[in-house]
Amino acid sequence: MVGCAFGISSLYICEALREVNAAKHVIIDPYQHSLWEDIGIANLRRAGYVDIIDFHEVFSYQHLARLTEERVTIDFAFIDGQHNFDYVLVDFFLIDKLLRPGGIVILDDLSHPPIRSVCRYVLSNLHYQCVGPQSRELPERAQWRRLVSRVRQYGMGALLKAPLRRVLTPAWRMVVWRGGHLVSAPLRRILVSRISATDSQLNLPDYANYVALQKLGHDDRHWTHHRPF
Repeated sequence: MVGCAFGISSLYICEALREVNAAKHVIIDPYQHSLWEDIGIANLRRAGYVDIIDFHEVFSYQHLARLTEERVTIDFAFIDGQHNFDYVLVDFFLIDKLLRPGGIVILDDLSHPPIRSVCRYVLSNLHYQCVGPQSRELPERAQWRRLVSRVRQYGMGALLKAPLRRVLTPAWRMVVWRGGHLVSAPLRRILVSRISATDSQLNLPDYANYVALQKLGHDDRHWTHHRPF
């Protein structure tokens, strides 16, 4: 796991590892002491997982490179470290060298453009598929649809009784979202020839906090291979 912070994700991972009698959970976080005051590791110790955690307070690219030299293999990885494009891509590149076919990589904070860009590159160029979560509709659109449904079922009284913010907020956000699409549409038409596939074609969810990618096979690309992403 790249990143620890409060250790919340690691607690869930360790719980799952115990259920399958897995050997250990490798955690890499260079800021666990200096920034998080060791709270994540303390939480894991309190939960009784000290015997299965293997903690390294170094940068992820340093320890992941060591693991590749040691020819370690893994079945699962969780990336939630530096959110800069180059750091995320390096984390993924090194984890891919460790991951067995069929293994899963989860990247947190998919809403961050650098992380989404890395996912687009991976799905466009490597032997991976998106396995979750399922794509969801715009939250404001869902909220507005529920409100319209209530009006149809109970009449205008439901609309009049609803707090004003519940009516105006989703409507305003929908206007802003639609306006953004109208503005960006010409730009997308200019760039469409450079984009190999849309997010929906890559099965990459529009509105999700994370994404799970499954490795389908080892890297066998030609050295000149590249698909726009």
